[in-house]
Formats: sequence, C-alpha cells, structure tokens
Amino acid sequence: MQLTKDLLKAKYKEYNATYFNNELKMCKFSLYATSTELGLYTRGRIWMAKRPKNVEKLEWNEQLFKETFVHEMVHHYVCTVKGKRTFLCPHGLKFRRKCREIKRKHGLRLLDSIYIKRYAVLDRRATLSLFNRLELLYLKPLNYLLTWIF
Repeated sequence: MQLTKDLLKAKYKEYNATYFNNELKMCKFSLYATSTELGLYTRGRIWMAKRPKNVEKLEWNEQLFKETFVHEMVHHYVCTVKGKRTFLCPHGLKFRRKCREIKRKHGLRLLDSIYIKRYAVLDRRATLSLFNRLELLYLKPLNYLLTWIF
C-alpha cells in the first residue's frame, strides 16, 4: 500500500464518518520517513510513515493502516472535540474511552496497536540511533505508565 496525501484525505473523510460521526474538522497531513513510529499526531496534523523504515517484517496493509490512522484521529478527537491537551499523557483516560467505544461498536483494536507497533521495531534496534533506542526502551514506557496513573 503506497501512502499519499490524497489517500490520507480520502480515508480521513471515510473514517470520520464511520468512527466519529463527522465530528472532526479537517486537519493537515504529512508523510515522513521514520525508524520508530508509524504515525504521530501533533496539534492539527497527522503524520504517517511513508513506509515502515527499519522494520522489514512490517508493511502497510489495509488493517494496519486503518488501526494506525484511526489511532491518530482519536488523538485529534481528544485534542479538538474534547479540548484536552495531551502532551504529557497522550493515551490518557479520554483517549482510552474513545478507543474502547470504537472497539465496542466497530471491532477496531486501537489500544493493542500501540504496543504491537512499538515492539515490532525492537527486532531491528541495532540499526536505530541511540536516541531512538532510549525513546523506545525508556521514555515511551515511562510516558505510558504516567498515562495510566493520571
């Protein structure tokens, strides 16, 4: 599956109608090369990896794309519709509630994909930079731990 900005916009409209009842306003999209993350959300922008770099076993397919993209859309939902800043705890209570609602109604397992994506790159950690290794092994787990506490 080859990602383009036009594809992201089309899928955004489709998923917004399906999973969010068209509550989300259009945001911006960017494609980037990455070694650790398949998708990111920064205020008003969804970033998607062009191709899962350094992860030979992982290729974009419809299910992986949908789970990753809707996961980032939930971040956008929490930030814009719920008005919650999520810098310190991006996967907090409002995020998890929306993910569970989507799983209950549509069967999409967004919370599981957080961990699957991260640990898939650990097979290739020798090729990652020191910062990326520290981020994967220490900073992100600490962030998730803080998320569950608060």
